[in-house]
Amino acid sequence: MTIHDSILDLVGNTPIVKINRLAPEGVNIFVKLEAQNPLQSVKDRLALGVIEDAERRGVLKPGQTIVEATSGNTGIALAMVCAAKGYPFVAVMIETFSIERRKIMKFLGAKVVLTPKELKGTGMVAKAKELAEQNGWFETKQFANPANPEYHRQTTGPEIVSAFVGQKLDYIVSGWGTGKLVFSKLQCSKYSLTIILIIGGTLTGVSAFVRTARPGVKIVVAEPSKAPLLAGGSFTGHAIQGWAPDFIPEVLNREAYDELLPVTDEDAIATSKLLAQKEGIFVGISSGATFSAALAVAKKAPKGSHILVILPDTAERYLSTPLFADVTAESDEIKKALTPTAVVPTRQTQLPFAKLFNGNKNQNQNQVEVPPPVFHPRLPIHESVLTLIGNTPVVKINHLAPEGINLFVKIESFNPLSSVKDRLALGVIEDAERRGVLKPGQTVVEATSGNTGIALAFVCAAKGYPFVAVMAESFSIERRKIMKFLGAKVVLTPKEEKASGMVVKAAELAKEHGWFETKQFSNPANPDFHKQTTGPEILKDFVGKKLDYIVMGWGTGGTLSGVSSVVKLARPEVKIVASEPTRAPLLAGGEFTGHAIQGWAPNFIPETLDRKSYDDLIAVTDEEAIANSKLLAKKEGIFVGISSGATFAAGLKIAEKAKPGSSILIILPDTAERYLSTPLFVDITADGDVL
Repeated sequence: MTIHDSILDLVGNTPIVKINRLAPEGVNIFVKLEAQNPLQSVKDRLALGVIEDAERRGVLKPGQTIVEATSGNTGIALAMVCAAKGYPFVAVMIETFSIERRKIMKFLGAKVVLTPKELKGTGMVAKAKELAEQNGWFETKQFANPANPEYHRQTTGPEIVSAFVGQKLDYIVSGWGTGKLVFSKLQCSKYSLTIILIIGGTLTGVSAFVRTARPGVKIVVAEPSKAPLLAGGSFTGHAIQGWAPDFIPEVLNREAYDELLPVTDEDAIATSKLLAQKEGIFVGISSGATFSAALAVAKKAPKGSHILVILPDTAERYLSTPLFADVTAESDEIKKALTPTAVVPTRQTQLPFAKLFNGNKNQNQNQVEVPPPVFHPRLPIHESVLTLIGNTPVVKINHLAPEGINLFVKIESFNPLSSVKDRLALGVIEDAERRGVLKPGQTVVEATSGNTGIALAFVCAAKGYPFVAVMAESFSIERRKIMKFLGAKVVLTPKEEKASGMVVKAAELAKEHGWFETKQFSNPANPDFHKQTTGPEILKDFVGKKLDYIVMGWGTGGTLSGVSSVVKLARPEVKIVASEPTRAPLLAGGEFTGHAIQGWAPNFIPETLDRKSYDDLIAVTDEEAIANSKLLAKKEGIFVGISSGATFAAGLKIAEKAKPGSSILIILPDTAERYLSTPLFVDITADGDVL
């Protein structure tokens, strides 16, 4: 790991993960997860490639407005790159494309122009060209720009080569959107390899190289069954956004493939859900379509074939699309009747710090001692999506840092399900497995504001446990839907009972049904996992570097207590700063009132929070949290949620009183994409902008 100069440094180097449950017998399938890019899609590569190419050629001037026609992901990626580099950006988008994509672009500072659905893809392309000509804007032209495939030649190809170092290559299967991407030479030895690729900018470039270097490789392209343009059919509307506009891009070489596979909307959606619920891999409709095509190839592939599938983006970008059409935000019914939530507890007694961090000993001294959790480093090919948890990047803040102060952020949204709670979920589940208190197939239950529930849903999906989340009804709708998409059940509790009410309900359910309760607010495996991963990651990144402050919020207290225990021992000069809502200043001795900073400060102080873990305490208002989240998006291209904005606001308050030359690290817990139905997006509409 290292410290990155900009969020743009994090584009590319996406992980490859083995498929464990959905691969047919005798065939090995791997997926390359492009959702691990900063704005969670493969289009981040395209955006950075075309902008930096234009800068090098001098055709893009400082401060010039950029315009592009987009189904959403390219627009989001360009909005991020433009925010980080200081260019205004205008996206042109068909009015039927997903609402959340429009809102995300606007959150990142872009303007959005909508075109009539009747005009299809050609209509939005024509509108982008018209705007560029009328206003002197720079049009990136994703469907024709050679910088698109060139960037993939320089990045995506070498990444695959590095992961699969002289191999058999049987098929390449691609969807088509913009129609091109170029790979550098593929030479692999450990695995026989079939590559499935679906990204804008794939087909022509891959074929051009591979047919020269590996003439025996079959190139297979997939397209929507409702828009079989390459097969000579007509375009009709389809649900696979990002695939197959209503025209064939000029850059697409019609001789670039050997076989054509149609994929139905239904297969795409069903396969996306299967990846979520059987592998814990949370990807969108186009990814489901690509994986569906891969399964079709796998059925006829010789035994021992290896298939690599490139999955373009996250499922979180499809909440308003048919992918989530049958996923409600309502409370699920549990088979056995439940009694009403009864006693709401007062603040729970603190566990002694020594009891939380007692080496490898368990709280129950009658149990057999077990080894600590395994820390999973980055690997060329991962055996499971779970090995992607942790090793999140540290990025320098360039535009929002006060003069003379060095600000850095550790971006936890780079975890697989986009939040720091992925660490907690893996830590408590693997600890329970080691201790034998979680049995195969046993249902797991937890009280959650959303992120812990999403993380547990994904970990349980990957490991094969049913999961039930208990959640206050006031918490965000999209979080409930994501948990359900991952196969979880969701039980809602009255908002009047606050966080303590959902904790009581989770305990009741566990007792009633014999379920395993993870107890995030009291389980020592929570801070212990941070002690063994997050803390050491920070120390490694700042070896030989000045570090004066680390700023964190608190929810369960796991990150705060775990990181502090390591850092205070190794770097005693570093000050640990805790931050909490001004409307719920419990650590300062105040009273709880409702606040907008989800994930921060329940209405009790958790047992997992060590009161000696911090040196300073900073209060943050809801308004400061929201404003700073927006600033990070629009000025740095860093797309994070309300709790991240709150932590950053606390970091700026520390910066005001810090000595010149001070270095401050701020931990940002999650993505802004998880807050679309919250006050963070309340002033951002999905309407088209008037220019």
